[in-house]
Amino acid sequence: MKLKKSKTDVLRIFVDVDDICAFILDEAKNFIKSDNGSVMLYDQGDKRLVIKAAFGAEWEPKATLGRGEGLAGDVLRTGKAELVNNVTTDSRFKSGQARIASILCVPLKWKDSCFGVINMSNASDLFTIDDLKLLRFIAIYASLAIENAMNFSRLKDAADSILENASLLDMW
Repeated sequence: MKLKKSKTDVLRIFVDVDDICAFILDEAKNFIKSDNGSVMLYDQGDKRLVIKAAFGAEWEPKATLGRGEGLAGDVLRTGKAELVNNVTTDSRFKSGQARIASILCVPLKWKDSCFGVINMSNASDLFTIDDLKLLRFIAIYASLAIENAMNFSRLKDAADSILENASLLDMW
């Protein structure tokens, strides 16, 4: 199998949080048939899940959910994956403009903390337990990649701040 991206492009993807989220979602939709999908990360400042990457139906305003709010917020709170093949029977489901019949939602975890979710949904087709298992497996590796990208971003911000302060002091 040959990569279509250069080594530099691939390395850049793995240090940018938004790019890694998009890459993860692209890979997930290659394995799991789905009409819509998103990667949502919890923003500590806003106390909301924020969409970092998505495919399928798009609507305004973008869905933002707090911890425990809606199906994705509940998965974030409990850290447990969910497969719902009839969303009309689930009181946690928050409907939007897209027609959704079934949904997969799995947590993104690091150590004992849940920091986001991956959602995939269909308008008519149902998901299987195998789909849920596969998305959970993808989420394990996605969590590691996203956490590494977030750590790199924090480290880069700290290094930039140090260099900026050093140059202000005429030390660099």
